[in-house]
Amino acid sequence: MKIKLAKSEVIHFIGIGGIGMSGLSLIMKRKGFKVQGSDISNNKNTNRLKKENIKVFVGHQKENINKATIIVVSSAIKKIILNYYMQN
Repeated sequence: MKIKLAKSEVIHFIGIGGIGMSGLSLIMKRKGFKVQGSDISNNKNTNRLKKENIKVFVGHQKENINKATIIVVSSAIKKIILNYYMQN
């Protein structure tokens, strides 16, 4: 099944510093999407993403996802963090 996404989408990766999510975010950036993400701390992966002009938020705050139209969540993210994001 092929899904068509508009290039105007803002994709936010929660857990962007992990090896899988950082790789996915680079792929989507190179495909022309606006990409951003958050992680609990900086690491080699987040530093590499910043060099590629990907916005990386340190820490998990609701404000991080204000402009996001698509949210991708790492399997490493605990449910308690997801519940925090989903609260109104």
